[in-house]
Amino acid sequence: MDSWVFPFTHPSWEFEILYQGKWLEVVGSGIVEEKILLNNGITGKIGWALGFGLERLAMVRYKVPDVRLFWSQDPACLIQFRDLKPTDNYEFKPISKFPSRTFDISFWIPDGQ
Repeated sequence: MDSWVFPFTHPSWEFEILYQGKWLEVVGSGIVEEKILLNNGITGKIGWALGFGLERLAMVRYKVPDVRLFWSQDPACLIQFRDLKPTDNYEFKPISKFPSRTFDISFWIPDGQ
């Protein structure tokens, strides 16, 4: 496991599971940086941050190649998960074989045309 420092906590910790020979982060945590608390008018307190990476487990389960796809607004991506149940045996289908680009233009012709 690699040690990791999250930008808003110190010290920081993460919980990882070994899955198919690779470490997969599922929980990140740490003590909130004092400066953040002070900037928000909180004095004399200690903050604890904890985040669960459930999307990481979904990435493994459905073979999603990039975590950012879970926050996509692209209907071609979102429709794949619309009626999906956790027990469904499903593998994500790439939208394009090319990396996405901000100024990308794509065309397609429906089957039979």
